[in-house]
Amino acid sequence: MPMSTTPVSVHYDISVLGLGHEIERSRTGIFKVIEELAMALEARDDIQLQLLSQLDEECICRCHRYLEEAHKLNSPYLSETSIPLISCQDIERGAMSKIVMDARKGRTVSLLWRAGYCISRFRNKGIQAWKNNRARSRNCRRMLINKKDMSIYHATHQPIPAVISRMRDIVPFATSYDMIPLLYPVYCTDYDIGFTREMVNSIPLHGHVITISECSKQDFLAFRQDFDPKNVHVAYPAASEIFHPYAEEDQIMSLKRQLGMAYDDTYYLSVCTLEPRKNLDSVIEAYGKVASQLGIDTPYLVLAGAPGWKYGSIHEKLDRLNVHKHRVLLAGYVADDDLPTLYAGATCFLFPSLYEGFGLPPLEAMKCGTPVICSNTSSLPEVVGEAGILIDPMDCEVLSQAMLAMTCDPELRNIYSIKSVERSRLFTWGRMADTVTRAYNYAIQ
Repeated sequence: MPMSTTPVSVHYDISVLGLGHEIERSRTGIFKVIEELAMALEARDDIQLQLLSQLDEECICRCHRYLEEAHKLNSPYLSETSIPLISCQDIERGAMSKIVMDARKGRTVSLLWRAGYCISRFRNKGIQAWKNNRARSRNCRRMLINKKDMSIYHATHQPIPAVISRMRDIVPFATSYDMIPLLYPVYCTDYDIGFTREMVNSIPLHGHVITISECSKQDFLAFRQDFDPKNVHVAYPAASEIFHPYAEEDQIMSLKRQLGMAYDDTYYLSVCTLEPRKNLDSVIEAYGKVASQLGIDTPYLVLAGAPGWKYGSIHEKLDRLNVHKHRVLLAGYVADDDLPTLYAGATCFLFPSLYEGFGLPPLEAMKCGTPVICSNTSSLPEVVGEAGILIDPMDCEVLSQAMLAMTCDPELRNIYSIKSVERSRLFTWGRMADTVTRAYNYAIQ
C-alpha cells in the first residue's frame, strides 16, 4: 500500500518536559529523549505534531512555562479544555461515582484528567454539572476519534489512558525505556515498580511500542508475551548536539577550579543518578585499587549526578576507602552547558552500570572524544560496540586494570578517543525520528 502524502497527526505527551523545566534533577535521560525526539519530529514535513500533558493542572501549567521559556519547540500546545478525553460510556459505567462524592465533600475536582484536559471543574455542583456538559462531551469525543484530528496518541512516559485504548480509530503508542523495576525490583522503589507495571499493562494489543534498544525490546516482550513483536519498534536515541570533542582548554581549567582541582590535575569521570543500580560502589572500590598503585599521581574521581534512591550507600563506601578519599569529588547535578567540558577534560569515563535501557551518558562521553569503560551487560554493548572497553561490572579488578591502562598509556587513550567519536556518529536524532515516523506510518497503514 503506498504511503499517504498527508502528514501523520501525532499528539505527543510532554509532561516530563514540564516537570524537568521546573526541577533540574528531573532532567534525566528520559527528559532528553522526549525533548530531542519532539524537536526532530516537528522539523519533519510528514508529521503534524501537537503537544499535550496527560497529568494534572499543575503539570499543564509547567508545560506551558516550558514552552514559553525553553524555546525548544514550536508545535501547538492544546489548551486544557481543547479535547476532554472521556466518553459518555465512562459515566454510564460508573466511573464518575468517586469524583461526584469528592465534589460533594467540597473539594475542587478535575473530571477524569485524560491527556491533560478536563471536561469541567466544579465545586459542590454534583452530577448536574456533568449533565450540563454531556452534549459537549459527545461532540468533543466525535472530534477526537476523527483521524483528521488525531491519528497517533504517543504516551512518551505515562501509561496510555484507558479511553484512548478503547478508540480503535486512534493508534496508541507508548515509549518503553526499560523494564528495570520489574527485572530488578531490589534496585527500585515500590513506586517505580508499580508505575512500570501499570505502564506496560496499559498498552492494548492493537497498540505499538517504541523501545530505545534491542535489549529493551526483548525485555518488554518477555513481560508481554501476548504482544505482537512486529508492533515493537527499536529507535536508538542520540547525544545532543551540544556534545563535541573540541572543548576549549580555558573552559576545562575553569571547571577544574570550580571542582577544587589544580590546572594540571587529571580526573576519572562518572555521570549518572547516584543510586545502587549505577554500581558506583564498584567504581569507588576500583579507584582504591588504582590509588594504591599510582599513589600521589592518582587522578581525581569525579562523581557527577543528582542524588537518587539509597544515595547514602555511596558515603558508606567512601568512608571505607583507605587511600585518597579526599580526591573523590561529589559534583552533584551538572548543568547541560557544563557537561561537554566535564566529559572532554576527563582521562576516561566510567559506567559500570548493572543494567540500562540504553545508556546516554556513555554516548555523550564518546561524542566528546572521551574513552569509555563500561559494562558488558544489557543494552550497553549496542551503544558502545568496540569503541570502548567493556567489562564485567562486578569485577573490580578488571575495572581497575582498565582504568590504569587508560591512565598510563596516552596512545591507548587516543585510539579509543578516535573510535568513540566515529561510533557516536552512528546515533542521531534524525535517525531516531526516521524510525519512529516509519513506525507511525506502519501502524496507520
